[in-house]
Amino acid sequence: MSPKWRVLGLGFIVAILGAMSAVTPWSWLMEEEIGLSLLFRMRGPRQPPPGIAVVAIDLEAAQSLGQPLRIAEWPRTLHARLVEGLANAGARVIAMDISFATPARSAYEDSALAAALRGAGNVVLLDFLERLPSAESGYVVERRLPPVPELAAAAAAH
Repeated sequence: MSPKWRVLGLGFIVAILGAMSAVTPWSWLMEEEIGLSLLFRMRGPRQPPPGIAVVAIDLEAAQSLGQPLRIAEWPRTLHARLVEGLANAGARVIAMDISFATPARSAYEDSALAAALRGAGNVVLLDFLERLPSAESGYVVERRLPPVPELAAAAAAH
């Protein structure tokens, strides 16, 4: 066999193995947890474009607000106050990169946030993509989780 065909054969085998591994749960974990954070660290911090404000929810914000680190545990009344404040400050669009796919601990929390979303009239909510490893096939299946119905109906879009 000529060297040309050996190289092509090896390239084909590597391509097939790469394609097969790309759909495994392990590869998704590597991409999300290691690859993506590494790329962001290499790129370094960037300022948002003019006219765009980013409200970051990080360790410092959680500590200053006296909230737990897991954003899912924050009261939705806090998010409602943020939406109201941004709307009152003249925000033309408010995009929330937070999953509201499960109901709050109390119906009051969801109602307060829904009222703030309706009042602002310009809030876009996140549809969360849940990745589920399939035991039978070994592939990863993605399932779209929209916001709870009350919040989805009150938002401008999701």
